[in-house]
Amino acid sequence: MTRYVQPFCPGRHPKRKANRAMSIFANIQSLFDTNWNTLLIGWNGLGTFSPWPDQRDTFPPLLCFAEISSYGTTRLSSASDITEIDLILKLLEGSDANSTREEIRNILSALANLNKSDPLIELRKWRVVLLMDLIYNLPTEATLGLAALSEFWQSFGFPPDSPHDIQGRNNHLTPQEYYRESHLRQKLAQHEEWIKRELLVIQNQDR
Repeated sequence: MTRYVQPFCPGRHPKRKANRAMSIFANIQSLFDTNWNTLLIGWNGLGTFSPWPDQRDTFPPLLCFAEISSYGTTRLSSASDITEIDLILKLLEGSDANSTREEIRNILSALANLNKSDPLIELRKWRVVLLMDLIYNLPTEATLGLAALSEFWQSFGFPPDSPHDIQGRNNHLTPQEYYRESHLRQKLAQHEEWIKRELLVIQNQDR
């Protein structure tokens, strides 16, 4: 049975930076509405974009089971659909110690099928908040900072709406030009503008 690597959960790592006192999922909840699709996408992790299907579970989930359990407990108090209630109870019977990642995924998938949320919008919630977290912690040295941004967008398959560019891809920047601090500052400014627009688009979709 495949076990999984635990992501950050509040309270488990007291020595982390202050901004990580809230997990990525908690930050998503503070900005957007969330639903079972939000949790399913987080549980699947970035392996969704891996070109090697047999290696997708080597990518850790983006939220921990304790967060899923907490969400399920809260949702149980307001759920009226019998199927949803039964699935939540089944979910809460498990734990990160005695359930496989696949078992939890199957229950989340069944729950996600019950609501009408757009998985692409839920994915964008994870993407923008993960990017905000990355930028907050981005190395100030140009080579490291630009490499971190490139790795981030690579993990999402280099989507066409990305504000990032890769040296030598659809541009004529030399390595010397690309890895300048002035170029990092330019990319950061473009990313911050992209984040502002993306937050507005997603929040309007949530209404």
